[in-house]
Amino acid sequence: MQAPGAPRPQVGRLGDEAAVDRHAASMAEKTEACIRRIGKIDKPKQAKEFFVDVTYKKVGGELLKGSCMFCTSSVTSTGSTRLVDHLISCHLCPQNVRIPFADIRKGTASKRKEKEETATLVAREAEQMCRQVKAQKVKLEQQGIKTSMKSAQCIAADTAIANFFYINGIPFSAADPSVDSYYREMIRAIRAVPDAYSPPTQLTLSGRLLDACHDSMWAQLRER
Repeated sequence: MQAPGAPRPQVGRLGDEAAVDRHAASMAEKTEACIRRIGKIDKPKQAKEFFVDVTYKKVGGELLKGSCMFCTSSVTSTGSTRLVDHLISCHLCPQNVRIPFADIRKGTASKRKEKEETATLVAREAEQMCRQVKAQKVKLEQQGIKTSMKSAQCIAADTAIANFFYINGIPFSAADPSVDSYYREMIRAIRAVPDAYSPPTQLTLSGRLLDACHDSMWAQLRER
């Protein structure tokens, strides 16, 4: 029988502490068993090993639902992301589980960032290449137009010269291909003048230009 005034033994409190210790020991044992079973925590999908009462349901994809073995919180996820996030933030999850999954999350974020940067770089290079191809295409089209225009202009010039020869009865021998021929000299001179050049008329040919040619030829003869 307890003496009057003596403190009562705190049976309930001691019992609670013992229960907590047993629970902690049980969780530690289960945790070690899970770690031994999976070997090394290095994959996000290993997070489901630390959940109990796991069920799967097909809802447009595989929906996983389970309870955290440490805090008994229920988590639903279509993959491993939410499971990993919960273990990292769970205040009852031991460090030998939380830290490896935190490292996995950091590595995943780093890889995602690297992948995004690579994708951005590839997209920029593709866009730049597309612009270059488009510019090259436009340039080729312009060159083709210019070439076509030059070809058409050359044909028109040949036709005009030919008509001039035919209509005026000029001998074909006048079109001497020699570099120093009067024919080639005439063509070079016409090419060199500005676009606003106006060729001599019949009056100019029979007057001033004829006199100038006559004087030039007599001067050459006198020099001989």
